[in-house]
Amino acid sequence: MGTTNNETELMPNSPPEVCVVDEEKLPAAKPGSAGKIARAASTAWVIQKAEKLRNDGTKKNHHALRLVDIMSDLDQSDPDERELARTLSSFDVDGDGTISIVELIKVGERRVTNEKKIANLKKLVIFISLASIAFCGVMLGLMIAANEASKDEKHESDGSLKLLDGTHVSTQNTESRVELKDLPTVDPLELVNMKHMFLKVSETQTRLYTIIGFDWHSDQYMVLHTARGEYLQNKPFPAGECW
Repeated sequence: MGTTNNETELMPNSPPEVCVVDEEKLPAAKPGSAGKIARAASTAWVIQKAEKLRNDGTKKNHHALRLVDIMSDLDQSDPDERELARTLSSFDVDGDGTISIVELIKVGERRVTNEKKIANLKKLVIFISLASIAFCGVMLGLMIAANEASKDEKHESDGSLKLLDGTHVSTQNTESRVELKDLPTVDPLELVNMKHMFLKVSETQTRLYTIIGFDWHSDQYMVLHTARGEYLQNKPFPAGECW
């Protein structure tokens, strides 16, 4: 290895120690922060330049800059370029102020490792999400089953009710039929629930009256008020005749 003017000449097969690029030879910057990163921190371009330096045996100081020289050209007041400076600094693993091939390889290895971790985390999140959905489905099924089991009776397909032992549920008839002449003998508290009355006025005609009130006089006589404006009473009259 020979030296000229205090400059070290690289042997053809010796890797360069410095792998930071000459800013004048950097690719043209794209608009925005993505362009700045492509301009100043393209690892693929840096590796390509380092390979050229090694193959050509060129003097490294003519084609490489130290990390501090690149940092001096970044606008530290710009948040994007300040973030870029931190990214470039992270490439300098050994802290010697330069970025070597070995350090770039380590950066690439870290990136591959991080991508694998991210992929594994995504799979874990998907698995947890599916497990949570399955758990919610099981819990919903258990709640529905418990709710059905807690019922004393249930509806059949035909609409009838059955107890859990299969016995049909019976209901009491709340309607009762009373002749007009017997109405005064009924408890007035029960007459309050009377809504309608059918009155046969002839052999071929039956009228429906809606009862809106009554006057109870005795257990033999009362008057019913209808929505038609007519009055029905239980005094003996000829068949079909009413007030």
